[in-house]
Amino acid sequence: MINLMTFHKLSAYYSATSSPSPEEEFYNNLALAFLIAFPFIVTFGYIVYKRITASAWDNGQFPSDLKYNKDNLMQAYICLSAWMIRVDRKDSIDKIDYMNRYFRSHFVKRDFKDDLNFAYKYPINIKTITTWLSLHLNSRERSQVLYFLVGLSLIDGSIDRNELNLLEKVRSVLDVSQKELDSIVASYVQERNRKHTKSKASTSEHSKKSILKLSYTVLGISEHASLDEIKKAYRSLVKKHHPDRFAMDSVEHQKVANERFLEIQKAYEMIEKHK
Repeated sequence: MINLMTFHKLSAYYSATSSPSPEEEFYNNLALAFLIAFPFIVTFGYIVYKRITASAWDNGQFPSDLKYNKDNLMQAYICLSAWMIRVDRKDSIDKIDYMNRYFRSHFVKRDFKDDLNFAYKYPINIKTITTWLSLHLNSRERSQVLYFLVGLSLIDGSIDRNELNLLEKVRSVLDVSQKELDSIVASYVQERNRKHTKSKASTSEHSKKSILKLSYTVLGISEHASLDEIKKAYRSLVKKHHPDRFAMDSVEHQKVANERFLEIQKAYEMIEKHK
């Protein structure tokens, strides 16, 4: 057995040999201080971030550092929708209903009317909204934003000059071509015209010419395009908008893709018939 004196000697020995050096003690204390301070640093950083974000909203700016997620993407859509309603208030109830159907299909199911009212009363700078979208969306998704806005503007049956100017601003920052925007508008109008003419026994010669002109716009080509140019434009659009390319997307995106693809086919058929 170890007597008491031996025990004290051993304790003193191990205590002396295991005590940290001044340098080790400094780093140990530094690590401990960091562990204690870390929660406060995170909290402080979060508060600063929130204040900066809130300040941006208060100044009519869409925060550039806002995290990308479905909720914030929906917020960007709401801000742009508020602008569309501001520039043309006709049929605003029907426009809100259109938004409701679209948002329920594409985003989280939540009431957006308070956000829409805020964005309507205190409009957010368009360029900051579209710049944020450009940072986070691919070319197809940016076209989808315009597809939604064109549909919203056509609720009352037409796109007026103010709405067109707004669409031009959005298109420019999103880096979507003018030809693509014209094609999106023409696709919507072509679909409406086709549904409208189904209920009529005959179509006037003037209407037929307008429908044919619209078909060329859907394909993004001149009315004087050659047969080879028409086929080339058609194949390019089919490749770009074929439903198979959207097989991994949501059901809602697939539905929009199918609608656009159908209008491209209808336009080509119309041109082919009259060429």
